[in-house]
Amino acid sequence: MQFPKVSVIVPVYNVEAYLRQCLESLINQTLQEIEFICINDGSNDSSLEILYEFKKKDKRIRVVDKKNTGYGDTVNIGINMAAGEYIGILESDDFATLNMYKILYEKAIEYDADLVKGNYYCYYGEETKKITWNYLDWLPYNKLLTSQERNILIFSEPAIWAAIYKKSFLKRNKILFLTTPGASYQDLSFAYKTAFVAEKVICLKDPLLYYRKDNENSSVKDEKKIFCVCDEFEEILTFIMQRKGMDKLAVYSKAMYYRYKWNIERLKIESRPKFLLRMYCQFRKACFSGWLDKKYWNDLEWDFIHRFIFDYSTICETIMGNDQEKTLELQYNKLFFRLLRDSHPLLVYGAGKRCRKLINLLRENEIYPDGIMVTNLYGNPSMVDNIPVFDVEYVSKNERDALILLGVSEHLKKEIIDILCDKGLGNNYFDTEHNLQLELKGE
Repeated sequence: MQFPKVSVIVPVYNVEAYLRQCLESLINQTLQEIEFICINDGSNDSSLEILYEFKKKDKRIRVVDKKNTGYGDTVNIGINMAAGEYIGILESDDFATLNMYKILYEKAIEYDADLVKGNYYCYYGEETKKITWNYLDWLPYNKLLTSQERNILIFSEPAIWAAIYKKSFLKRNKILFLTTPGASYQDLSFAYKTAFVAEKVICLKDPLLYYRKDNENSSVKDEKKIFCVCDEFEEILTFIMQRKGMDKLAVYSKAMYYRYKWNIERLKIESRPKFLLRMYCQFRKACFSGWLDKKYWNDLEWDFIHRFIFDYSTICETIMGNDQEKTLELQYNKLFFRLLRDSHPLLVYGAGKRCRKLINLLRENEIYPDGIMVTNLYGNPSMVDNIPVFDVEYVSKNERDALILLGVSEHLKKEIIDILCDKGLGNNYFDTEHNLQLELKGE
């Protein structure tokens, strides 16, 4: 088979319990002109052996074995290898209905579509325990979506595995996955990039895939990766800005609200504070940049996001839920210090008087930073007041979830923020003076 109609990319990492079911669903597809690019991302269980076992059964299976570099890099390798006219991505703990790719491909050809998406089943380990999830029901089926309808698609679940994408469309728009090692939710930026620029999109009512809900090792359940969603939205924003898609920023901001709200709800109460501080900064930026458009928000959402931006106690309400007694005890700066006590790792950027002033202020409020951050270690001590000193390079590789408080003079802030953005930490910093009017005099 020289030119497959569809290339299905299967990223594989320690899924020996589910991989055979996934592969069986592929080799028995009713679409014959299809290839399966199975990429082992450094599994340390029997996943690689299972891949070679199935490769012997079906010559359409291509196996790549490599060291662990993460989900995004793994799928990108598959995209670059794909020979098919269309590309599908199937999680290796999920499995497809046997006619999934035939249905998707025939509809894609009928409309010359850039993107075709279907619904899916939520699967709980047995055929009798499945729920049809019609996440596309708020869109019209079996017709090309209008520009306005494509905006609504952006508000829906990413569900990249229930779709196929025209390969030439992905290549032309340079759409790939974010490759941050160890990250999660890397389907977000891919899903939103494709939805933002696709001109021919078709949605199908058929549930075409079994999305596994009984895998305890699923990354969606990993609470340690608090900021991965933020990294994805930073990538989406960069994609929009590079294409001068300013008309997309209102949709972008509302999509960010939906996903951030989802992220808050999955976090334990003690894990919410530093995420909410980052969300606070990002939505203040969106508001003052004019990105919030009322037509995309209902009245309750519009009221909440503005209280969140301008009434800081709303953050506390979001953390505490219905515990009003605790909420009423906390006011503006007191709330800020309460949030910082629950934020780890907590770093202060700077090496001068402002940095020391900020550290003293934190200590007065029983907050003890985990480190001091500098651009580079040359000429700086390894410890200051018993606090270790780290450079940007170290933090970007080892402390990607750190909350960074700026303790630098005003004329240096832009330079420091540019450095943080360049190292993938552009969402991690909090400008204490700007956001909370805390004055730190001294250079």
